[in-house]
Amino acid sequence: MDTVGGPLELMASLGAFLFFCLMLAVPSGYSYGAALLLLAGLAYCAQRPALGLSREDRVLAWLLLVNTLLPLAIFLVHGDELKTIDQSSRYVMAIPIMWLCMKHPPRRSWIWAGVALGAIASVGITLWQRHWEGVDRATGFVTSAIPYGDIGLVMAMLCVAALFSRPATGTGRTWPWSCMLGLGVAAGLYSCVASETRGAWIAVPPVAVIFCVAFGRRRDLWRLLGAGLAVVALLAAVFVMMPDKGLKERSFEAVHEVQMYLRDRNSGTSVGARLEMWRMAIENIPKKPVLGWNYAEYEAEVHRETVKNKVDPFVATLANTHNNYLEACLHQGVFGLLVLLALYAYTFGGFCRRLRHPGRNVRIPAVCGASVVVSFFIFGLTQVILGRNNGVLFFLVSLAIFWGSMRHEEDRAQDPARPAGSVS
Repeated sequence: MDTVGGPLELMASLGAFLFFCLMLAVPSGYSYGAALLLLAGLAYCAQRPALGLSREDRVLAWLLLVNTLLPLAIFLVHGDELKTIDQSSRYVMAIPIMWLCMKHPPRRSWIWAGVALGAIASVGITLWQRHWEGVDRATGFVTSAIPYGDIGLVMAMLCVAALFSRPATGTGRTWPWSCMLGLGVAAGLYSCVASETRGAWIAVPPVAVIFCVAFGRRRDLWRLLGAGLAVVALLAAVFVMMPDKGLKERSFEAVHEVQMYLRDRNSGTSVGARLEMWRMAIENIPKKPVLGWNYAEYEAEVHRETVKNKVDPFVATLANTHNNYLEACLHQGVFGLLVLLALYAYTFGGFCRRLRHPGRNVRIPAVCGASVVVSFFIFGLTQVILGRNNGVLFFLVSLAIFWGSMRHEEDRAQDPARPAGSVS
């Protein structure tokens, strides 16, 4: 692995490595690398450097700040419990990490090693839970099977992107990296399948489009085709060898449960209960469109409606609406929804504008960032993925790392005299 220069770059590289490597492998694994990155970011800001931010960078920083301040203001108005602003407080923490990565980005090889080893380590946890503990759906250490599968799939995607990079090994040989990253792809896919997370797979087609746009060139065609065929072969093998009571059966069950809800309004199933919660949220949002509902008040409203409309009691046991956008609009009003969508749209647009950049060191983090953003946007359609510490931190820290690295390399391409930073 290549060397790093300077304490801040060392902290950034080590923080990024630990963040991805420990994400799925140990309890609260997402916190250690994130804390180190935040500490390094604050240390960098304490030096009061000339940030040299572009207009694009400043807008993104303001969007992150607003996604913390608006929920805080709503919290004060509603008088909700303190835990309700736990996740929203993380957005502002991404700003110093992003600024750090723009000037002292993590080394690419450290990032890719963390992603690959993190995905591979998840397989050990998955096998232990499925075959020794007898758990039907692998959950890892992220409290639920759904975010475990989602993050496992995204890490597999990042490993595919890394295969188009050229991390230095110091020996001139790249095949050990390719083997490790290939194992990371297989491991991430396996953990996602073992979690039996259905909604995660909807993110695969748009991410495939991102890869085609970024690498649809003659010199990258063989890698793109090879990666695509390998992923298809791995998925086919996993689905063929999968037990009857697995993702296949859960997918068929989902279709059947939707049919039962539409026909009989049966809300006593997993999908039916979510659809009923969506219906209630859509009906109640217009009653308080600006500031949204207090959490306790809305919980009481759900209980009243379940009794009044003779809805299955199972609906009232759900922790949330299982939709990130309905949840934001329901409890933070229409402005809460708009600032969240603005963050998604702005970052996705920023990454996509660099997908055809001639510099590979700019294009690779752009692909990774765009893949993370579009994946989490889709995950949010069927769950409150940003309502969990593991989900919101994975999204924000990954966003900060890839945006900062991309912008650093872009500025360096315009100014060759700039320090190498993340170039391996």
